[in-house]
Amino acid sequence: MKNFRNQKSQTKHETTTKHKKKQTDHEKTVQSNYNNLTNLIDKYIFYLQYEKNVSPKTIENYSLWLNRFSDYIGNIDIDKIKSMHALDFRIHLKST
Repeated sequence: MKNFRNQKSQTKHETTTKHKKKQTDHEKTVQSNYNNLTNLIDKYIFYLQYEKNVSPKTIENYSLWLNRFSDYIGNIDIDKIKSMHALDFRIHLKST
């Protein structure tokens, strides 16, 4: 009987551990989607528009150039953007 309880306890612990692992993977996905470039650009434009109350032309200009940068490097996590991405984008702009 004691051996059966230990097995049952271990199985329950393994199931809980796997469940926690799945939650962690899901949380990483949610965090990743939160930190992607497009989402952060949208949040920044919203901030400028409604909290800083900048002019509509400033919103238009910032949105244009930030979205061009996003189109150039893709919708990646903000943590993966390096200074070389910005430099490559600037070179790309000069060549077009």
